[in-house]
Amino acid sequence: MKSLKDLQQGTVTKNELFMWQAPAFNFELGKDALLKRALKVGFVSKVGDDQYKVNPDYNSAIIAAAEKKVWEGLKPRYEA
Repeated sequence: MKSLKDLQQGTVTKNELFMWQAPAFNFELGKDALLKRALKVGFVSKVGDDQYKVNPDYNSAIIAAAEKKVWEGLKPRYEA
């Protein structure tokens, strides 16, 4: 099994992705569903046959999106 650092900085297989991330979803997603979700949200991108590159900026993108949502919620809304 690869180290956490290797998983975060390199490529993973569908099985490695599942073993690494399934606990975060309480094992409610199977291998295929977890991979589909990871691809959809940009956590990984396909780079080869059963090889997926982990997006090193994924957490930063989520934080930026969350901050944008918060700031948009704080904008004053004026009614005419």
